[in-house]
This record gives sequence, structure tokens and C-alpha cells, in this order.
Amino acid sequence: MTPLLQDPMQALVRRLNAISNLTHEEQQIILALPAMPRHLRAGFDVASEGEKPDRCALVVSGWLCRYKFTGAGRKQILSFHIPGDIPDLQSLLLRTMDHNLAAITDARIVYLQHDSLRETCFSQPKIAQALWRDTLIDAATYREWMLGMGRRPALQHMAHFLCEIFVRQNAIGATFDGRCDLPISQAEMADAFGMSLVHLNRTLREMRKTGLVDWSHGRLAVYDFKGLQKLSGFDPTYLHLAAGGQKAKMAPLARTNGAK
Repeated sequence: MTPLLQDPMQALVRRLNAISNLTHEEQQIILALPAMPRHLRAGFDVASEGEKPDRCALVVSGWLCRYKFTGAGRKQILSFHIPGDIPDLQSLLLRTMDHNLAAITDARIVYLQHDSLRETCFSQPKIAQALWRDTLIDAATYREWMLGMGRRPALQHMAHFLCEIFVRQNAIGATFDGRCDLPISQAEMADAFGMSLVHLNRTLREMRKTGLVDWSHGRLAVYDFKGLQKLSGFDPTYLHLAAGGQKAKMAPLARTNGAK
């Protein structure tokens, strides 16, 4: 599980340190940003398409997702967001929300006012650069998702997603003994992959037969990361993790009694 933080702003410091190198002084400036905490219930919309927000949401615990609906009412999940992410950071410059942002689990966030963030970016160029880098990595991740949706076979697509989720959480210290949170439903995974539930279930059965991973009760166990990486063709370059980010513990795991 994600480590508990005494100061919720540490989630942002931890995320930015995984992709850049902030000085102690810069970290203290981030920790001092005015923040309004909020507890969310699963399903709560943090921001909706068409809104003009004056604040951003920093994920402290739990998971959020971006999503849109087609004209026919079909849902497409566009991304998943873990602690340390600011999934609506683009609202600093893009005034109108063009998608929805919601909690998919019970979650804790803090709201960061746009005015405070803008002032910090103007006075602290390295912090602005780190936030810009985070936004560019978000775009790189979206490109990788588009490639998966359009060109990867279902099993490879799923394996790539599991590699990404594991590496992203490992970078913020949220993996332990080859395990991490994956608190999404099969329906939500299907909405993210653009699959029917029948197709998703068939792909999950194929994945379990590989013996590389186990996903149950909201937890992912990776038994053989290198094998999963080979199956998916996963290259973490697009995540642009800094050298200071934590190195993944990729050694194969002994199976537990609960593993399939």
C-alpha cells in the first residue's frame, strides 16, 4: 500500500523527486503551499467537462481517473492517477475542462489554488520546470496508451499496463515485495482498454495462465517482472524517471498460498 504521509504535500514532493531533482529549499517551498484537504468517496466527480476550475487536485491516497463519454453514452477511461499525481494540472493554462475527473476508490486529495501555483511557478523556475516535466510525461504516457489501444494485441496490452502501474508505484515507494495496489474493477479496466467485459475476462484468464502475475482483491503481485516486460515489450523510457527515483525490486517472487 502507499506509505502514509504526515504532510499530504509530501505526495507531490515524492512524485516530483521521482522525475527531477529538487533541492531541500525547493521541497520546503512545495510543502508550504496552501492546501485544502478533502476526503472523497468512490465515484465522486472532482471536476466535470465544461467546468472552469480555479484549483487543481493533488492525489494523496486512493486512485482517480480521467474519463469521457461518447455521444451514445459509452464510457472511456483515459488514465489512472495514483498518489503524487495532479491529474488536472493542465487547468492552470486551459481554462475549461474538456474531460471528467473522478475518484475510483475512496481517496484523499488536497486542492491547490491556481493563484498560489502560478505565483510559485513565477518565483521558482525549477519548480515550474518540474511541473512542466510532469505534464510532458503525462502526455508521453497518453501516447503510449494510444499505441496500446490501437496496435497491441489484448494480452500484450494488458501486460504493458501492469508493467506501467508497477513501475509508476515503485517510483514513489508504493511497492513491497513485488506487490502494489491495483484497486480497480474489471469493468473499469475494460473501460480503459476499450474492451468488452467478455474479452477482458478471456484476456485475464490468459494472463493468469502465464504465471507472471496475480491480480486479486485490489492487489497486484508480480512474480516475474522481466517475463512480463518481455511479453509486453515494455520500455519505461516514456515515464522519464529521474536517477533519484527508487529502483524497482524486480526479482521473481515465491508464490504465496493465495496466488493462483
